Amino acid sequence: MRQHFTKGDGGGTFKKNYLEKENVKFEEFKERAKTFKISVYIIESIECIEPLEKILITLHKPSYNKAL
Repeated sequence: MRQHFTKGDGGGTFKKNYLEKENVKFEEFKERAKTFKISVYIIESIECIEPLEKILITLHKPSYNKAL
């Protein structure tokens, strides 16, 4: 995650795509990032991971995931 918040680093496709899509400068991106919500799920069974991932992708419709 650190790469997304370092101006000199490429930041991967997330930062590049976000900056272009939202038409914002890096400094504004950093300010907005302070309000991003991150959820952490502790999964006890490996068999539950893929179904949970599919549910979350369907629910949140993230821009950078393939359609299921």
